[in-house]
Amino acid sequence: MGARILVIDDDPVGRRLVTYLLESLGHVASAASDGEGGLALARRDVPDLVLCDVQLPDIDGCEVLRRLRADARTAGIRVVALSAAATDAERARIDAAGFDGRLDKPLRIETLGADVDGFLR
Repeated sequence: MGARILVIDDDPVGRRLVTYLLESLGHVASAASDGEGGLALARRDVPDLVLCDVQLPDIDGCEVLRRLRADARTAGIRVVALSAAATDAERARIDAAGFDGRLDKPLRIETLGADVDGFLR
């Protein structure tokens, strides 16, 4: 069995696509459409990896990361930013937040499996 991966993304099409691709790679995927919902799932399921959009409708991905790291139960989860950041300053802010990595949108379907495997190591 693959890893347990939580996808937090407010874009329903992107969220379904990434979840489908992860499952086709043998992972167990769950999904949330906002930061609060993602935090609730992470606390309940304690996944191996979280792929978290940075721009969410309620709290941003950096705040999701901060709250996960502040909770002893979820502090060790690897969290990767999903970002459509257009500027160097935005990318620098995301990188400085302390994510375990960043995947730029649009995601490259052909490398997603290898990218995820790298984050899981």
